Amino acid sequence: SAIARDAAAAIATAEQAGQRPAEDDLLRLADAYQRSNNPAYNATLEKLLFNYPKKDYWAAYLARLPRKSGFSGRYALDVLRLKLASGTLSATDDYMEMAQLALQAGYPAEAKKIVERGFASGALGSGAEAERHKRLQDLTLKQDAESRASIATRASAAADEKTGDDLVKVGYALVTLGDVDKGLS
Repeated sequence: SAIARDAAAAIATAEQAGQRPAEDDLLRLADAYQRSNNPAYNATLEKLLFNYPKKDYWAAYLARLPRKSGFSGRYALDVLRLKLASGTLSATDDYMEMAQLALQAGYPAEAKKIVERGFASGALGSGAEAERHKRLQDLTLKQDAESRASIATRASAAADEKTGDDLVKVGYALVTLGDVDKGLS
């Protein structure tokens, strides 16, 4: 369409001049691409997010990211972490899934923090699933206590492993427990 051509030309001109493209031009182009199911929509959305990192753009991008061709499900927790960091995590199911994925990954302190935020925001603790939310909260508290009690032993065992995979896992667990310097080392 003419709108898409004009917006694309304005964006290209700004980029060639080393300038940030106008937000309105990026929005017009993204809208035109989305309406026509043009695969360039994702790239335009990325430019919009890079140049104007607003909550709405984060929400749109992160909602599409798991459906992107070649996306691996092993990054689901990372996408949810980005949603949490960008302020776009709000759905009860997202809090539940994120906490469960953090527990499965071996990061109960992170899961505990997620559940706490879910309860504080009102996304967890009410409605038909309130009892399920409470069970998840109890599980995160239990696993967090066990993790804290065993972290020194796990760190020692990981240091003796031939690969660094366990060290990375224990290091991140220490970071989630609040011992950032020790976890990073």
